[in-house]
Amino acid sequence: MGTPFTIDTSYTKINWTNLATKPKVSAQNFVFFQPQNKPATAPEQTNNLAVKKAEELLSQDINEGNGKEMVITQGRFEQWCADTVNYIYEKAYGKTPFGLHKDGTYKSGVEELKKWGIANKRFKEAHGEAQIQAQLNEIKPGDVMILKSAYTVKTTDGKQITRHASHTGIIKEVKDGVVSVIEGNANIIKKNEKGEYYIVHNDKEGDNGAQAIGDFQEVNRYDGIILKKYSVKDFIDSGYSGYIDMQKIEAKK
Repeated sequence: MGTPFTIDTSYTKINWTNLATKPKVSAQNFVFFQPQNKPATAPEQTNNLAVKKAEELLSQDINEGNGKEMVITQGRFEQWCADTVNYIYEKAYGKTPFGLHKDGTYKSGVEELKKWGIANKRFKEAHGEAQIQAQLNEIKPGDVMILKSAYTVKTTDGKQITRHASHTGIIKEVKDGVVSVIEGNANIIKKNEKGEYYIVHNDKEGDNGAQAIGDFQEVNRYDGIILKKYSVKDFIDSGYSGYIDMQKIEAKK
């Protein structure tokens, strides 16, 4: 068993430990029920199969430095945050609810997950502080975070930079106004004590990983599966668009 290590930032705590993967739950099809807007109970938080599988992956030190992400991407070299969501649901329930391409590969784009949510009346859109704050009372463990909006941040040298988000992850819990999300193809962006972002100005500043000039500086050398914590402000800064309600999805025996 590998030695666990922890990285703390102003809003993030990551725990990585090598553990064996547990057997997956087998199923053939999904049964969809109308979502209910009632708070999640403690048993639902404890027993959500998608969250359990996500926590297993979190413990296995999966990152681009050791190549373990290739199982999740089905052998493809690509952005793999949406692959991770598909993989988690497939292993937790026996089949990904988001569907597959004709060649049997995952629908690996964040936009594809969002379109599935819209088509199934499960995507809950939110923009701005008030709408996002209201959603904190609705989001439940196992729901899927969608970052798919333009966002503007101030950097340490005083510049305003506009980015276009495209990222996703499995929501673990909402507690005290903070949303914990387990994400693949993820990293931590460096900030100063004022919450301003560090960007890469030269090759040396990008040596930590694969960041190019103009990218944000990252804490970890390689993107991996990590736990990130978001306040409402963090969601706004990250281009939050809403979440996909994944409640009442059950594997048919």
